[in-house]
Order: sequence, then structure tokens, then C-alpha cells
Amino acid sequence: MMLYAPMNDWRVFVKETQVLLSQKSYFQAEIKIQEGLYSYPYQASLLSVASAVYRAAGSREKSLECAQALISHHPGSWKGYGLAAQDLIALQRLEEAKLLTQQGVEKFPQQANILTIANDIYRTLGDRNKSLEYALGLIFHHPDNWKGYARATQDLIALKRFDEARNKIQDGLDRFPGQANILDVAYDAYRVSGDRNKSLDCALELIFHHPDNWKGYARASRDLIALKRFDEARNKIQDGLDRFPGQANILIVANDVYRAIGDHNKSLDFALGLIYHHPGNWMGYARATQDLIALKRFDEARNKIQDGLDRFPGQANILIVANDVYRAIGDHNKSLDFALGLIYHHPGNWMGYARATQDLIALKRFDEARVKVKVGLSRFPGIGSMQVLAAQLH
Repeated sequence: MMLYAPMNDWRVFVKETQVLLSQKSYFQAEIKIQEGLYSYPYQASLLSVASAVYRAAGSREKSLECAQALISHHPGSWKGYGLAAQDLIALQRLEEAKLLTQQGVEKFPQQANILTIANDIYRTLGDRNKSLEYALGLIFHHPDNWKGYARATQDLIALKRFDEARNKIQDGLDRFPGQANILDVAYDAYRVSGDRNKSLDCALELIFHHPDNWKGYARASRDLIALKRFDEARNKIQDGLDRFPGQANILIVANDVYRAIGDHNKSLDFALGLIYHHPGNWMGYARATQDLIALKRFDEARNKIQDGLDRFPGQANILIVANDVYRAIGDHNKSLDFALGLIYHHPGNWMGYARATQDLIALKRFDEARVKVKVGLSRFPGIGSMQVLAAQLH
């Protein structure tokens, strides 16, 4: 007995499922794609869409089953190998992911998507030398695809091979002048190598070719701050604010610009704007509090960080700024509470141990300070700040 009435064409199932997927109606999408696979078992497009549905719904095991069915029933398609490898990575089955990736590359050595997925997988595994090989393969087989140049440059940056990174991205800039992603990566390449004039050029090119992309304004402003060209930085971020009022990154950089200038009243305005437009972003509360501390408006600072603590209990940066507030006020008992909260919520962060030790020293509770710094050193033996505190208490 047939469970579902077949439609005239599998394409109808694909189309209707994709609509449901775009609406994030995952349960209905699962039902629809199951109907399609019942009527057209192992149809390639249906299996690909089914994999996407299960992936979006968070069921990587089912997504993997669909990808494996693609490999079994459509061995001439790269998709099964690529999708299955991504699922295996998500499931932390890393050795299987590597093996399947290699099989896919051997079977489709020039296929752009497979090379891109292989690059992603080895990045996830932390093997940037291997991911670089696939990025270079992408350039070799697809020289008219900007992704190879961008990805190879990113891998070279990760490997700290900065001269090669600059040369590679210059190849990309020569071949794809004005391409947004290439300019983005070029900016990173020159910034990490310390050439802020050159990274500024890339940011200005991004503004020129892509004036509706906020990144150019934010990045140019940051470079101008680094170059101590503060008036130009102020003008550039104002251009960004005029074009993207309320955009979170633009507000953050505006806050940075006016801090660099030393105008904390103005930087506070942008921190408060960040809270207003993005109340779900902890950075507004932290930055507003820091500006209020700089302005010595301590009662307001205490109230503002409390708002942040109420909204983001346990958030590491909020706890650190709360610790700063109460230190500035001179209440080391209270600042110690937040340092201990940082240890409790983030035991892998050395700053909790260092800050708790400092507060205990300020409170003249030296025995407790010695115990705290000893624990911190046992967990973070290479942290210089911990070593200095231990020497002070010796």
C-alpha cells in the first residue's frame, strides 16, 4: 500500500522542500522530503536537499545517511563525498572525514567544490599546511575563481608566512581588482604584517568599489587610528555612521575612535547607542561602563555594569569589567566576588586567578593570595602575569 500519493515530478518535492527550508519550517520540510524520497528513492537532487534539511534541523547522523546514499547511488557526483565529509567533521569523526575527503579528491581532483571542502576540513583539523595544498590546487585548476587566492592567503597568514601571503593576495588583487572578498583578505594580510598604510589602501578600495559594505568604513577608521591620523579617522567613521546608522560594528569602531582621541563623553554616546540598537550584545554594557569609569562617573558605571550582569550573567568580559568598576571604586571585596565568578564560570581563563590574587593582596589576605596564585600557576605555568604575582608573594 502506497503511503504517499506520488506527484508528477520529483522537482515539485525539491521546490516545495526548499521553500519550507527557507522558512525554517524544518519539521514540515522533513515530511515533504520523505514523501519525495518515497516516490523517487535515491534521486540525487532529493538526497542533496534531504541532507540540507537534516543538517539545518541539527540531525547530522541523518544528513550523513543521505550523503552516503549519494555516494552509493551516484558515485559520479562529488556532492556525496563533500557532504559526508562535512557531516563527519561535525560529528567529530575526524579520521573518517580525512579518509573520505582524500577519496573525494582522488576521484574528483579538479572539482572546485571538493577542493574547497577539503580546504575547510583541514582548517577545522588545524592542519594549515594541508589546507594550503588544496587552496593552491584551487588556484591551479580554477585560476578564475577568487576563492583560491583568498584561501591560500589566509592559510599563509595562519602559518605566519607573511611575505608569501602578501605575494599571493597581490596575485588575487591583480586578477580580481575590486573584488570584495579579495580586498577583505588583502586588508588582513597587510594588517597582520604591520603595514597599516597598505591595509588602509585596501580598506579605501573596499569603500570605493563597495560603498554599501560597512567593513570598508570600519577598517579604514581602525587603520587611521593606528596611524594616529585621528581627524581623518573621525571623518571616516562619520561617513560610516551616516550610511549605516545603528550598525553594531560601526558603533563599536566609533567608540574606539573617540576613545583614541580621548573624548570619552563622545565614545560613551556610541556605547549607549550600541546598547539601544543591540541590547542583546554585551559589548555595549561593557564599553559604556569603561567610558563611565574613565569619566569618573562611578555610580553610573556601577549601575550600567549591573544592567550587563543582569542580562549576561557569567559572561567573561562583563565579569572582568565589573571587577574593574569595583576596583576603581576601591571596593576590593566586591571586585574579588567578580574575580571568583570569573574562575567559576571560566576556569580555563587565567585572568580570574590573576585578578582574584590581586584583590586578595589589596585586602592583605596574603595566605589566600598565595593559595590562589599557586592554583593559577599550576593551571597556567606559562603566563607571565601569574609568575610576577607569585614572585611578589614569595
